[in-house]
Amino acid sequence: MPSMKTKKNDFILESLANIPGTSLTLYVKGHVITGRVMKTSTYLRQLGNPDGREPAPLEALAAEFEMQEAEHEAKVEELLNRAGDATAEELKAQPETYFVHLEEARFMTGIGRWGPSPNGTLIRVRISSVDAWNHGAMETTVNSDDA
Repeated sequence: MPSMKTKKNDFILESLANIPGTSLTLYVKGHVITGRVMKTSTYLRQLGNPDGREPAPLEALAAEFEMQEAEHEAKVEELLNRAGDATAEELKAQPETYFVHLEEARFMTGIGRWGPSPNGTLIRVRISSVDAWNHGAMETTVNSDDA
């Protein structure tokens, strides 16, 4: 029986997906998506509470992710403080990131215009679906007839 190869995530993109505020442009199956990285917990809070109602419907889930994010950040901080002393096993033990969450995300529509609005939207992209990426946001000026 032929072996099934699993697609490994890009570890650099995984790392950037955990740095809130980082601007990224993603190329996913022919689509261009640009925006700023946000934490999973922030994404869930904003997704579940777009108009600022309290309490946010996804608050419990967001709080769970927030605890995991804090643990991950503490481990990364410890490894950084140890400079080159981290073992290969410790580095491999870092949790895998499966999604990148973007805020103020805009994407190129099929007719060559940026959507969905001048302010963008929230979007969750599976990292294994990303064909290519670059650091930084793409300029997304609104066409005069889009306003």
